[in-house]
Amino acid sequence: MINFNKLLALKSHSIDNTNFGLNPQTVTLNWGAVSPYIIDSVDYENYEYDRYVSAIDLRSAETDSVVYTTFSRIFSDRNIEDLIENNNVRNIIVLKPFAILNYSRKYGRSPFEGGVYTMDIRLWDNKYKRDLVVLRGDSLLKRDTTQLADTSQLKTLTDSVKIVTKKIPVDSSKTTNKKSSYKNRDSIVTTYELGTIIAMFPDTDYNKIVNKSSTDIYRMLMRNGLQVFFSQRYQGDQFLKWVFNYF
Repeated sequence: MINFNKLLALKSHSIDNTNFGLNPQTVTLNWGAVSPYIIDSVDYENYEYDRYVSAIDLRSAETDSVVYTTFSRIFSDRNIEDLIENNNVRNIIVLKPFAILNYSRKYGRSPFEGGVYTMDIRLWDNKYKRDLVVLRGDSLLKRDTTQLADTSQLKTLTDSVKIVTKKIPVDSSKTTNKKSSYKNRDSIVTTYELGTIIAMFPDTDYNKIVNKSSTDIYRMLMRNGLQVFFSQRYQGDQFLKWVFNYF
């Protein structure tokens, strides 16, 4: 199970799949305590419920740059009781760029370009002003590079890991153990990928997006459509209409 600094675990998550991954409006996160002292660490007297904040980033699949971030505090008066009784806290986060109000003309152009985006999550600690380390069980999370198709993608992924870490120089006069320790610190990961989405806005150049990412888009739409085909009758019917019209 994925957890952050052995404090909070991300038990499950889901991205709004109403439109088969296109312009999702919400993300649902279910948290559970890993540390028995999590409530004490909230430090309510000084921070109320603002110490631990989740940050969801939308990162361009093309340039690997973050175009949008939304912050939400994890705990509140309402859900802290659920944590005590059931060890479960649910957060439903609204992605404002895809809300209907943002399509109004008074907002002008879209907040960022349409395209394929990776959705990542971070856990920010307001007390120490840092992102918490991501672990899988008791071990540091490592990036999975086995599914990468070519070396250019591998380089991009490696660079993206270095962005969220601080590189510590290795002194040749130090012992081998210290060198190994420095290298481990350099590989620390503070983000976890939730999934991939498609963003489309009224002023989006659809032809440009399809030409660049047509394979990824069709693969996502098919996968997300098959997920709802057996779970929700209405959405399943809509998916079949889409398949018959375009394939």
